[in-house]
Amino acid sequence: MDRKDDAYKAQLEFEVNQIRSKYLPQDQNKLEQLKKLDKKVTVPGKKAAAIMILSILVLFAAGGTLIYFFKHILPGTICCVLGLSCAFLIKPVFNFVTEKERTRLAPQIMRLSDEILGHSAQSTSNKY
Repeated sequence: MDRKDDAYKAQLEFEVNQIRSKYLPQDQNKLEQLKKLDKKVTVPGKKAAAIMILSILVLFAAGGTLIYFFKHILPGTICCVLGLSCAFLIKPVFNFVTEKERTRLAPQIMRLSDEILGHSAQSTSNKY
């Protein structure tokens, strides 16, 4: 019976801490802030890639429509080639935008991680 009580108490404490963490002030919940900043790094790159993919789809649809329905082969081919050339730029654009965002958020992420780990800012500033 003692094991069941301990397991129940541990489960209860875990659930209470999970609920309690939702109501902590933001400065007390620094790990959550760090996780949000880390996820925030790739968001602009994903948005740029999504916009590029949509524009590629529009170019291919326009090119296909021009060729199939209107029999304008040269303009349709040009639209499709533009779409294809944009497709090769998705990954480099994503990497470029993500790197820019990473550079922009790096000081905040380093400051928060130093606070969480308990390092002083002076001792780690020499490493970076």
